[in-house]
Amino acid sequence: MKTCLLACAIVIALATHASAQAATDAKPPKVKKEKKADSVATPPLFTSETPLAVTFTTNLKQLRGDRSQESPWRAASLSYAGSDGKTVIVPVKAKTHGVWRLKRCDFPPVRLNVGGKESKGTLFQNLGKPKFVNSCRNNGSYEQYVLQEFQLYRIYQLLTPISHKVRLLRVTYADSADQKPLATRYAFIFEDPDQLGERLGGLKMRVKGATADDIEPSQGALVYLFEY
Repeated sequence: MKTCLLACAIVIALATHASAQAATDAKPPKVKKEKKADSVATPPLFTSETPLAVTFTTNLKQLRGDRSQESPWRAASLSYAGSDGKTVIVPVKAKTHGVWRLKRCDFPPVRLNVGGKESKGTLFQNLGKPKFVNSCRNNGSYEQYVLQEFQLYRIYQLLTPISHKVRLLRVTYADSADQKPLATRYAFIFEDPDQLGERLGGLKMRVKGATADDIEPSQGALVYLFEY
């Protein structure tokens, strides 16, 4: 993803110059300030680093059978204990996604669709369509992969604000058909790319055949060094 900070600065400068020439006696034009990192309200889920215990309920057999790129959104819910100890239930929609893991994992990767009205006043408010990163298989080794990936996102956040926010979850998977729990494993919520762009004043861009020249140099160098 490229941020538009440089592009925005150029546009603002050009607009200011044009206005000054067009109005000789007018007051100096107001220059729109660029958004600073984290100037947009952070969703409640990302304001804490404490692992959150939740129950993810859906038709697990149906969701695990969705192996197509065109799989539909399925009805689901996330529930957790509120500050008063009462259970908070948030209706959501869930959809499988991915390429390699979609075909090979016992439990494929999932993206959530968290509605605004349904989630208002809960920890899942303003999440949009985040990725729900879960274990590929129901065993300890694959759970460790999830935890390692989660920690890498946290490490990268120490290096730059241009990074996705994450929150660790302790998830109990329950089938909506009989409400019986299937497993309890660590997973994490990964910030919606559109919300990352809004938070940083940037835009998500799809560039086919992108090269190194399409990447902002300083951010590219940081990513390359981090990967190394």
